[in-house]
This record gives sequence, structure tokens and C-alpha cells, in this order.
Amino acid sequence: MTTEAPQPQGESLQVFKGTFIHATHTSPMETLAPRILGVNGMGKIVFIETVDKEEELFQTWHFQKKNIRELQQREEFFIPGLVDTHIHASQYPNMGTCLDLPLLEWLVQYTFPVESKFKDPKFAEDIYTKVVKRTLRNGTTTACYFATIHTESTLKLCSIISKKFSVITHGICVSQAGPTFSAHP
Repeated sequence: MTTEAPQPQGESLQVFKGTFIHATHTSPMETLAPRILGVNGMGKIVFIETVDKEEELFQTWHFQKKNIRELQQREEFFIPGLVDTHIHASQYPNMGTCLDLPLLEWLVQYTFPVESKFKDPKFAEDIYTKVVKRTLRNGTTTACYFATIHTESTLKLCSIISKKFSVITHGICVSQAGPTFSAHP
């Protein structure tokens, strides 16, 4: 299955050969083996075919056969990562604690005071490194992180993420419920 009209990819195309596992609307788990898969420079899967199509794919996509990453049979396989669309990275220190209050009271008593500490870039780097590592360790490969209003610390989070992930995007979220130290100046 080729997803777009091929353009010369050369060195920017990553090609993998092995077993691929995914879910479909009709099956909670489908195993595709053996397959060959190509990923373009933007991270988009541009083909996945049976390995008997390797020569045809080589002629079409112009990848280097020596650069094909072959997974070890019965030891390695590809499986999609998890997606988390809402991670408050600055709330990591409170994870699993301080569950004794309704949300707004919890924010005022616990969350906003911790978030004010993110004005210190060293504190932020320590916490943000931990949350990104834990997110990846738990199988999440795509995430939308929320930070605080502290620009230097937020840029630190972006730097940490960009070292671990291939793509990063950012935005801003403003809460009207927070005290002055959590609102935008």
C-alpha cells in the first residue's frame, strides 16, 4: 500500500523490515509479517508491503538497501505508541497525591503553589525531564504537554521534548481561575 505518488527519497527515507502489529476497526490485534515499511523525512508512513515487493519498492523509492533496518525475527517487532493529548507537565510533582479536595480548591491549595516554582529553570528542568522520561517509558510516543507561564522553563520543556521526540508543537492555555502567579502578565 503506497500512500502518495513517490518522489525521490534517497537518504531521507527510512526503511524497516520485519513484523508489524496494529489494531483495526475489525480486529483488536493484527500481525503483519514479514513486511517492509517506508517512512519519509516528515515521519509519514509512505508504504507498507510484503517483503516480496522489496525490489519494486527499491526501484520506485530509490532507498539504499544497505540501510534497511531488519528486525530480529521473534525478538523484535513494531507496535504503535500510545497518544496522550493532555499532560500537565508542571503538575507531575502532585501526581497521585493531594486528592482530598474538589478541583478548584485543589488547584489553589496544591497546584498553583507548585507551578509557581517553575520560575526556577533548574527546578523546571528536573521535573520536566522526569515527566517526559516517564511518559516515554509508559509507551506514550505522542503527547501534548502543558507547561506554566514561565517562558524560560517552558522553553526548557520544549528542549527536553525535542531531544526525545522527532516533532514538537506548542501553544498557550490560560486559566481565569488561578491566582496572579499563574496568570499571564
